[in-house]
Amino acid sequence: MADRHYPRPDMERDRWLSLDGTWEFEFDDKGCNPGGKTLAGTITVPFCIESEASGIGVQDPPPVSWYAKNFRRKDLPPGKRFFLNFGAVDYEATVWLNGALLGSHRGGYTPFTFEITERLADNNRLIVRASDPRTRGTLRGKQYLWKKLSPIFYTPASGIWQPVYIFSTGSSSIVKLGISSAMDAITVSWDIDGGDRMIIEIAGAKGRIVNRKEIRKPQKNGSATLVIKRPHLWSVVDPYLYTVTVSLHDAVGKSDRVVSRAGLRGIEVKNGSVVLNGNPIRLKMLLVQGYFPGGHYSPVDGEAGFERDIMLVKRMGFNGIRMHQKIEDPRFLHLCDRHGLLVWTELPSPFLFSPVNERQYENELWDVLDRDSGHASNMAVVLFNETWGIFDILWSGKRKKYIRDLYARVKGRCPQLLVVDNSGYDHILTDIADIHHYLTDDAKIRKLYECLGDRGKMTMRFLKVPRAIAYLILTHKFSRKPYLSGGTYRGFEPFMVSEFGGAGFYKTDKGMLESFADNVRIMKECPRLAGYCLTQAYDVEGEQNGLISYDRKAKYDIEEIARINAIIP
Repeated sequence: MADRHYPRPDMERDRWLSLDGTWEFEFDDKGCNPGGKTLAGTITVPFCIESEASGIGVQDPPPVSWYAKNFRRKDLPPGKRFFLNFGAVDYEATVWLNGALLGSHRGGYTPFTFEITERLADNNRLIVRASDPRTRGTLRGKQYLWKKLSPIFYTPASGIWQPVYIFSTGSSSIVKLGISSAMDAITVSWDIDGGDRMIIEIAGAKGRIVNRKEIRKPQKNGSATLVIKRPHLWSVVDPYLYTVTVSLHDAVGKSDRVVSRAGLRGIEVKNGSVVLNGNPIRLKMLLVQGYFPGGHYSPVDGEAGFERDIMLVKRMGFNGIRMHQKIEDPRFLHLCDRHGLLVWTELPSPFLFSPVNERQYENELWDVLDRDSGHASNMAVVLFNETWGIFDILWSGKRKKYIRDLYARVKGRCPQLLVVDNSGYDHILTDIADIHHYLTDDAKIRKLYECLGDRGKMTMRFLKVPRAIAYLILTHKFSRKPYLSGGTYRGFEPFMVSEFGGAGFYKTDKGMLESFADNVRIMKECPRLAGYCLTQAYDVEGEQNGLISYDRKAKYDIEEIARINAIIP
């Protein structure tokens, strides 16, 4: 069941043991506890409880479930220190090893690690309590609450849904490794525990070392920038990657070694365009939900499933995707790096924002950026979608200030990323002023695009709260003006239609491809538009508006889709 490759390509190690496969399993309503009792059933990890691949397939499971796994010390890789890693557990996890509490984690999309060296025995029993409370304040994205609210919300994903594994190191270890790239240099940042000497090596695609740096007595937290002579840039047509190897040594020799990858590229917005490596690029993107037949939140065939989807998107002539309301498995981003597919990373939106939820949102945001911001394919992060969870932004000066401050903090932390504050409309401060519309009348579409760039037509103003709420409810299928009152249009931001299409939701005499082609032709007439993102790649449950079916079978001619994308060079 487990992939043969290390589950974290951005922090690859060669000493590890997969714990994926069959685990003991039981729902909480059976009276489970973290003791040594054998659980009543089994589950296949790493697939969410709701999926067929898990062997459970319960669509509305109880909120709490228990997992158990036995493993032997003699099966572990050689080393002095051992670490247990979970790729992701939705939404809260508490972990015990041999009856001792290791700790807890909250957040359904990011990894967490415990050192288990002192807790190991010859025969070991691992217990996990997973809880998915399904509250309005959790980052739920497209997962419905309690019951299906509409066709655009899907069956939730609960429990362990990304790989579980143990890796080993010597007496010193690399705790975190960060990669950020410019067009001529790679910056490596680290968090280490011990070590007298660190060696950083950067190799080209054929293995030749292009730069090397040795650091004596490295600080616990530090960074180093290595300049690359005659740099080979990463792009969507030439996704060239460098290999970054970081070795940590102590008095007895090499203690830990981590391998990552980096693509040299520059991304910015300038004069109304998205600029990649100094050249404007038209974004031709496809909205992707991250759901898979059989595995639900994870492909049943692991990396092969991710790669199949990526190559299909490329065959259709798209150069990027908007990963909508889901933080994907890091293997997916790695494959986007390898194949040259740009990605918008989008935080799953909560449905309610409070001071407590705000702290949880930011905890998950920083975890996501720490893990994913260094990928060459990862060009932008979307903080919110269509004002979900932040409806008070329509009238709240405090909320508008919060969005401005958050934008600035993300830009300061990840200058290599573009930031979209609130995808679709109601922008306050953003690098791309994207709009959503599901209009089917060509004249109305043209009229909408005519306002773009006209400062007098850019801002939606509300005088009273009831009016704002009414507008929010009654006009969701149309488009609002890009900026909200109190927002700042700086004059150089590109405009983009990041949702359109939605075939099957709105009445039209046109077929899917005819409607897509007409939209693209109209966009070509508008030089202010820097790109588009079509809704969507594939059907998901009640949302039957994809270019391909949920089981990844073509609904339309793939080559014809590519020809439509070629209308705009």
